[in-house]
This record gives sequence, C-alpha cells and structure tokens, in this order.
Amino acid sequence: MKMTLEFDETERYEHEVACKAIDILILVDDIDQELRSALKHESGEFAKLDVDTMEAVRAWIWEQRTSRNIPELT
Repeated sequence: MKMTLEFDETERYEHEVACKAIDILILVDDIDQELRSALKHESGEFAKLDVDTMEAVRAWIWEQRTSRNIPELT
C-alpha cells in the first residue's frame, strides 16, 4: 500500500517541526543509552568519562524528562 501526504505551507511547517522534535527525542534517548552503557559495562562512546559526571548528566536528563513530561522512546 502506498500513501501520499499533501500539505499546505502551514501544515508542512508543523510537520517538519514535529519530525525534528522526534529526532531530538531520539538523540536524547541515544545519549542516555550511551551513558548507561558506559556506567554498566564500561563501553560505548562515553566509557572514558568520569563516573560522577556521567551519573550527573543522566540524572539531569531524567529530571528534565520528568519535569517536561517527555515520554520514553522504548
């Protein structure tokens, strides 16, 4: 099945903003996953960072998610 979406200029802008917002949520989720991997398994992009810093960043991410009512992407 194939579907074509058509937007007027106002709807097109709103759609682009919504897509970018999803991209940002995915990025934040990926950062959190990398931090968790570094803390649990000492692997990933952030494996060489200070543990206290990583825990502080994860706590800040989750605090912001909670205060802004941002859903998890699992």
